[in-house]
Formats: sequence, C-alpha cells, structure tokens
Amino acid sequence: MSQQLKDKFVEAKRIIEDSEHILLAGHMNPDGDSLGSVLGLRQAIEENLGKSTTPYLAGDPLPESLNFLPGCELLRDSISQQPDLIIGFDYGDFARLGIPEDVVEGTKIITFDHHPESAQRGDVKIIETDFSSTTEIVYSFLLSAGWHVSQKTALCLLTGILTDTGFFAHNTSARTLKTAGELLDRGASLHMVHSKTFAGKSSEVLNVWGNLLQKMQKDSKYNFSYTLISFDEFVKYGIVLDDLTGLISIMNNAHETGFSVLAVEYERGKIKGSLRSDKFKDVDVSRIAQKLGGGGHKYAAGFNLECSLEDARNKIYSAVEEVLIKNQDK
Repeated sequence: MSQQLKDKFVEAKRIIEDSEHILLAGHMNPDGDSLGSVLGLRQAIEENLGKSTTPYLAGDPLPESLNFLPGCELLRDSISQQPDLIIGFDYGDFARLGIPEDVVEGTKIITFDHHPESAQRGDVKIIETDFSSTTEIVYSFLLSAGWHVSQKTALCLLTGILTDTGFFAHNTSARTLKTAGELLDRGASLHMVHSKTFAGKSSEVLNVWGNLLQKMQKDSKYNFSYTLISFDEFVKYGIVLDDLTGLISIMNNAHETGFSVLAVEYERGKIKGSLRSDKFKDVDVSRIAQKLGGGGHKYAAGFNLECSLEDARNKIYSAVEEVLIKNQDK
C-alpha cells in the first residue's frame, strides 16, 4: 500500500469519527459492489463507532438478488436529515448518486471508487483503479483503521468482490484472492453469494436466457458477439434488469469472438449496456464504453444510452469501429 493511500485512509477515518450525521450513497441502478460497499461500511461504522448512518439509494429499487445483504432494509430513497458527511461509493460520476445539490452544498465528502478518475467529488478521494472492486478498497480501509470486520460486514464486502469480478473471471489479482479468503475466514459465505446473485435463477428466467442466447449474433468484421433486447421483448418476457445479471458472462464464453455486448431497452428509449472480454482475448472494452459515455475496466465495462434501440445499435457499432480501427493503426 502506498504512503499516499495510507494518508488518505487516516484522513477518511478522522472525518468519519468526527461526523455525526453520515449519508452513505451508492450509484443508481445498483450492483453488488456499490451496495456491498454502502452496507458493509454502514455495518462497520455502527459496530466500531456506535454511530447510526443513513444508507441511501436514489431512484432505483433494490435488486431482488441483493436483498440478502445485511442492512438492506435500512436503505432510504429520500434524505430527511441534513448530513455533515457524505460517503459515495463506486460511482464514477457524482451525478449517479442522485443526491440533491442543496444537500451536497457545504457538506464534507469522502469517495471510495475503483473507476478511473473523472467526475468524482471529495474532500478525500480514494480512487484506486488497480483494485478489483470498491469493496476491496473498503476492506483495506477497515484494516488500516484497525476496525473489527464482522461476519455481516464480510458478507457485504465479499458480495461486491464476487459480483464485480464475475466470480474471479476478470479484474482479479493475488490481493483480490487474499482479501476474499480473509473475508471467508471472517464468516462470509461464498455459496450464499453465488446462489443469491448468479445461480439462483428461476426456471422462467433461465428459459428467457435460452431465448436470448439463441438470438445472439456475431459481427465477423470486428469479431464480437452481441444481443440486443427491445423494450417490447423486455415486457413480453416479464423480466427485470436484475434477472439478466450474469448473462453477459455466459455470452463471453463464446471462444471464437473477441468480446461480447449486451444492450437492453429496459424502458422505452433507455438502454443499459454491458461489455465483456477476457485477458486471453485482450480487447479493452472500457475504451468502447467510454465512447458511449460509460466506463469500467479493461475486460468488464458498461454504458447507458437514451435513444432508440436501432440508434443504440448504430452507436455501439461506431464505437467498436473507432476503437478497433485505432488499435489496428498502432
């Protein structure tokens, strides 16, 4: 751990200890890393400092696959008390936290994030892109602070690591595996996380997956596989976005393609996209996501668009073309 990171951890701990009304916020359209960070640090602050906090989730409901996380029943979608500290997790762009500006104004901010520095805010910005997940950073912070990591905290943090690495399929270092092992030693259950977030799909959802995998197409020119799901299909199948968690990883198992794209029109004119590659395929999908206004990691990234599905197809293709042609020119 660098001295700079150690110093940031010390300052973050001091600010947390000096604060009375703490708002913990994860990004909209939450995933396991964001919620695992929010709820993991909430649990740790309560157990180690005896302070209650407000875990905040704006706009989107809690995904069913994450409702096993300790403390999820405490999540709020509104802010009734002015905080003196906001801690934001895993968001990339501060606007994704959905916190009203009048609440932010004059309030101290700490950020924990493993996405590249862009539009984050903070009196202390702990942004470490070489960590697998934001939950892995939070765990390092807790160790640095000398705080006890309970079974409940460990479960939240392990969930973030496992979901953000695709169960160690990408963004995984020796430190990541060591951290996961220590969280298991502290009582977190890998089986529970796997069964709740990935394996625990109903037969109806698995049938939908089969239908969607059947319609997967391959672009031979740029060597990628893709599936586009229209809003009408989304409604017809009776699914929610959370039901599709893990599908992009299955698509990426097609060894004859360099990367995979899944784009879902979950509301009319609103598209959520995911991209995956692998180290042995070595396609930097984060660069494609950035062209689409998103971001992420070299082999796992995402984006959001507001347009028709056909326009989304064209934008995805243009982004792929621009990035891959530049790679060829190097």
